[in-house]
Amino acid sequence: MTDDDCRAPSLLPGWSRGHVLAHWARNADGQTRMLQAAMRGEVAAQYPGGDAQRAADIETGAARPAPVILQDVRAALDRAEDAWRRMPPRGLVPPDGGLPGVVAATGRSQAARCRNDAARRRAEGRPRFPAAPLRLRCPGLSGYLRGP
Repeated sequence: MTDDDCRAPSLLPGWSRGHVLAHWARNADGQTRMLQAAMRGEVAAQYPGGDAQRAADIETGAARPAPVILQDVRAALDRAEDAWRRMPPRGLVPPDGGLPGVVAATGRSQAARCRNDAARRRAEGRPRFPAAPLRLRCPGLSGYLRGP
């Protein structure tokens, strides 16, 4: 993607493609933060500064050059995948069988998918993320990167 591609409108009203990408990166960082806290038995906010910080971080991220935006997304996804991979085999289910408030019921299956995907890629000699991670890792959301 070029700078012009990132500045082009997405299908989300008022958001450029850069906004969508910055949102993905901050969302991944928020998930990482919550998972790491949950594994320590703590609860963390996805966006510590609330909606105002979230909006400011997305605006700031969207204004950067395309190579910086794309590297940020790749790095944030790497951190999130690493956090999911480090999840204990039983997931984040406490001894009483209940799920912590920060992890949805799908957390264990997501963790298993991330671990299996990473192991398969390593076994095949491929990088942790494909060259175009957004299209392959988030097929349901990548359509938002198309312009109107």
